[in-house]
Amino acid sequence: MESLYALPLMVKAVILGIVEGLTEFLPISSTGHLILTSSLLGWDDEKASVFAIAIQTGAILAVIWYYRERIGKVLAGLTSDRVQQRFALNIIIAFIPAAVLGVLFSKLIKTYLFGPVPVAIALVVGGLIIFLVEKRQENIKPRITDIDSLTAVDALKLGLAQAFALIPGTSRSGSTIIGGMIFGLSRQVATEFSFYLAIPTLIGASVYDTWKSRDLLSAGDIPLFAVGTIFAFFSALACVHWLIRFLVPRHLRPAHPGGHLHRSAPLGQRHGLIVRHPRHPSHPGPARPLRPCRSFLFGGWAGVLPDGGQAHSGKSLSGGA
Repeated sequence: MESLYALPLMVKAVILGIVEGLTEFLPISSTGHLILTSSLLGWDDEKASVFAIAIQTGAILAVIWYYRERIGKVLAGLTSDRVQQRFALNIIIAFIPAAVLGVLFSKLIKTYLFGPVPVAIALVVGGLIIFLVEKRQENIKPRITDIDSLTAVDALKLGLAQAFALIPGTSRSGSTIIGGMIFGLSRQVATEFSFYLAIPTLIGASVYDTWKSRDLLSAGDIPLFAVGTIFAFFSALACVHWLIRFLVPRHLRPAHPGGHLHRSAPLGQRHGLIVRHPRHPSHPGPARPLRPCRSFLFGGWAGVLPDGGQAHSGKSLSGGA
């Protein structure tokens, strides 16, 4: 343990950046893992707390870069496409609860909950909740299977679910996905919306917390924060790339990051997880049934049916056939 304490601060920044990137978009708490790792490294002062939040920018920039083409098309359609306008409005509505509660209670959260014991408790409780919700949802048909079918009320509910992630040790993506499933969203819709909602949420949290704690920082901290952010960016990029390869069969992977499917395809397919219809001209020959792909993120089997490219999710990871 003492050998970890003795590591140079720059090396600790590299380690924490990698941990942030690898855990941010999985249904496990990145903040919780950063707090525990910081404690193991012996760097758990107030500046370390600011650092842990600031380097989230690197992870979210990785997702923006990976899906840059899709995001660009969404932005381009904001003035003319009603579907894109409603989508953007839903993101804003869902962002508000965490933003407001974060501003109001950030000091209390940092004072009383940024520690190994509260984080460990939250990790255990969060895991139990995920297990119970998975079991409950096994035989319940989702109400919403397309992200464009979300209403403003649905978005607000998802935003309230995400707000639970203000508790360190509670996964932001996990709380949004599980909350979405409870509110009637399919795993895929909840997961996709969680990815998009992460963009304003994490950037806002990073900018706000860094600015609020600026008195603790100096110009000498810039290299430290830059290194952590850079390593968070590349480790998150590698994690997202690996996750896509893990979830999606080879011949359906993006030809390049940010690709998308025809609008008739369901959520995850349209937004980068699956990018070619089985009968698309660029994929000649008869459509082939795909091998199911075991998904620890969606909690089930994910694949594409040969009769129209429809994604489906069946067997749950938490149990059941």
